[in-house]
Amino acid sequence: MSNDIQQIVTASISGAESFQNQFFKALDDFRQNLPKFLLPDSAIVWNGTPIGGKDAFLEMYSRMPTTAHTVTSFDVHPVPSPSSTTNGPQFILNSSGKVKIGTERGKNVMTFSAVFVLKQDAQKLVYVSSMSYRLVHKPDDATLIM
Repeated sequence: MSNDIQQIVTASISGAESFQNQFFKALDDFRQNLPKFLLPDSAIVWNGTPIGGKDAFLEMYSRMPTTAHTVTSFDVHPVPSPSSTTNGPQFILNSSGKVKIGTERGKNVMTFSAVFVLKQDAQKLVYVSSMSYRLVHKPDDATLIM
């Protein structure tokens, strides 16, 4: 692997891992920080339902019960782009794990999958260009109505 490609891959992994840690922490504990991760026109699909960008997502998520995400695996892929020299690199982040929804002890622990297309600007800040989030498994004893 050439040094240039290795540097791109290493930077993508580092940027995506940092983003992932901060983003899921914001989803769970610091919802007021979510706007800094989103662009006005971020394309967001939540459990198969298209959400109309940053403001619509923030409104929808503000009505959600509390969450606690545990990411168990992730994978990052740099996306070659002819404009990456002017607009910063892009990469795809696949995350999966468990999420506890609500505060009822022992209930509503589900698995989730999230796929992000991320953009990094010249200041190395990472934003969601698009995101698809899905609850993959809902246990029979879950009390959450979807």
